[in-house]
Amino acid sequence: MSEREQYRTEGGYFLVVREPHKAIEQFDLLVKKFPADSAGYANLALGYFYTRDMQRALSEGRRAVEISPKNVIQRNNLGLYAMYAGDFEAAIKESRAVLELNPTFAKAHLCTALSQLGLGQADQAVQTYQRLAALDARGASIATTGLADFALYQGRPADAITILQQSVEKDLAAKDSESAAGKLVALAEAQLLHGERTQAVATADRAVALSRGDVILFPTARVYLGAEQESKALTLASELATRLGPDPQAYAALLRGEAQLKRGKTREAITTFEGAQRTANTWLGCVDLGRAYVEAGAFTEAHAQLEMCRERRGEATAVFLDDVPSFHLFPPVLYYLGRAHEGLKSPDAAEAYKTFLAIKQNGDGDPLVADARRRLASL
Repeated sequence: MSEREQYRTEGGYFLVVREPHKAIEQFDLLVKKFPADSAGYANLALGYFYTRDMQRALSEGRRAVEISPKNVIQRNNLGLYAMYAGDFEAAIKESRAVLELNPTFAKAHLCTALSQLGLGQADQAVQTYQRLAALDARGASIATTGLADFALYQGRPADAITILQQSVEKDLAAKDSESAAGKLVALAEAQLLHGERTQAVATADRAVALSRGDVILFPTARVYLGAEQESKALTLASELATRLGPDPQAYAALLRGEAQLKRGKTREAITTFEGAQRTANTWLGCVDLGRAYVEAGAFTEAHAQLEMCRERRGEATAVFLDDVPSFHLFPPVLYYLGRAHEGLKSPDAAEAYKTFLAIKQNGDGDPLVADARRRLASL
């Protein structure tokens, strides 16, 4: 094995086992010795992406594309890095370049749709999802998840339920259990928001029966917590805690903290969330910590944390960094930011609540919507 092959092999191994800092070390050495190696820069970008250093991922991804401008996968990844970094206009630009090279590249359509939603271009996002759905069966499956996510983003859980129920059965018929499991989790979330607690738990049970992946167990456990099934949630947290890598460890801690917060143990929850963030600086952990500070009445700390969540909103497009739409998780940040501003006696509270309610025009059954309306009326 040559020196170049050794760097590539070891770096690739560390990416697979999700030890990104070690991967970065290997690929950094690779590109220093072989500066024309576009794959080296591409993998270096991926390493930074896994550490959630989106700006550095974007920078290294650009260097890879400069060397190989017609490499569709590398250019598509550049668009995704821009999306996760919150540079939605750059993400759309790169996705257009990908589609010029390959008009049927599904992830470029997805990146475009999520970035349009990030820019507040809701109608354009729906149109992009419709174009994605028309490509092929895989495109239709991805677009369905995106349209359901958009429905939840706007506060339309009943529509999300209808969309997802039909698509789950199609995925199962196609023997795509991972996609079906992901849609079942989203369906359980929608059912819980719609007040269908028993159905939500049953759907969550189906999801974990199909897949035990981190990105299934964690959101399923959150559904259990929302449905007052704490023991089931904490059992999944314990399973995540046994796994290698920082992300599942952080997810396990976040679940424990969310259970503490739900029980009114706010101070303990804050300590748990802070520990989770030291393990892996996830966007979800950033939100949890902001919420906990609000509940503790620590409004200065809450404001700082929630502003950080808003700045990192690109990561909310697909919180598990797996390109699966999840932007419906972002609007509550605006509600809690309103709470923080209100606690600080800031006039910006009204604007935060108005922005939240403008997104959730159809969220009549959402308790956050009802509370935001009440608080706004009293300002």
